[in-house]
Amino acid sequence: MPVLRYCTLQDHVCVEAAGTDAVEFLRAQLTNDPPAEHGAFATAAWCDARGRVRALFHVLRAGDERCVLVTERETADAVLKAMRMYVLRAKVELRAVEEWRVAAIVGDAGDVAAWAKQRVGPDRAHRLQVGAGLAYAVGPAPAVERAVGGLKKTEAQQIELDAIRLGLPRVRGAAMLQYVPQMLNLDRIGAVSFTKGCYPGQEVVARLHHRGSVKRRMQRFSFEHDGANALPGAGDAIVVGNDDSSEGSGHSDAVGEVIRSASVDAHGELLAVVQLDVLGSPLRLDGGARALLRHEPLPYDH
Repeated sequence: MPVLRYCTLQDHVCVEAAGTDAVEFLRAQLTNDPPAEHGAFATAAWCDARGRVRALFHVLRAGDERCVLVTERETADAVLKAMRMYVLRAKVELRAVEEWRVAAIVGDAGDVAAWAKQRVGPDRAHRLQVGAGLAYAVGPAPAVERAVGGLKKTEAQQIELDAIRLGLPRVRGAAMLQYVPQMLNLDRIGAVSFTKGCYPGQEVVARLHHRGSVKRRMQRFSFEHDGANALPGAGDAIVVGNDDSSEGSGHSDAVGEVIRSASVDAHGELLAVVQLDVLGSPLRLDGGARALLRHEPLPYDH
């Protein structure tokens, strides 16, 4: 029997875009077009005019005139307030759908894929495979509970660790409006279309794409974490140095910033946007235990 585990993601929320212009509105705002097929989803970013990422969404096509965006609860209010300013005369309403839930399902890649492909009816949760061995159940709370019925529970840190190993970024807190999509590897996970029409920041993103490189990209690192120090948070600095007894070098000397982190059984991992020219140097977290970082591969590195 397949062993799948799930965790309800309390730090995620669903945002509804509904109305006759909902799909076109999102098409004009996001780095990816909304899916054409009902029940399908696409990952997309919403950028400002400078091409800096405001938010990340899993965009679910939930009807002819309705899409549901799975995003960070922490920043949802600010993102909704900013996005409503672009509605103008478009016939679309944006609102948080608090009656919906998001649960993450992890396990063997083949088992998760089989679970995600199961057909669902209109009154049941949508099943979105967001990576190898990671899927989401999205829908009204009772439907999500039915979708994960019979699965074993796991901890949120395990879900976070699996997402880090898949190289999936988060945009919240200090990461908002700091990075162009390429710095977060969104071009490598299919979250940016370079053939669609215009959207805020499109010229900047396209110019970087055709130039062929950026000087900073998101990388994966592992580190030892015994629980004595807090896990690094979004925006925490990474510095060059291997002297465990040295004083903190200060944020001004940072060569990178943490995007997300997790720790399971004293093993920590994180994603961080780092200057590519320092990857051959010893790197540490700045502050706290100043843990030494080990550079790890990402599934889309090759």
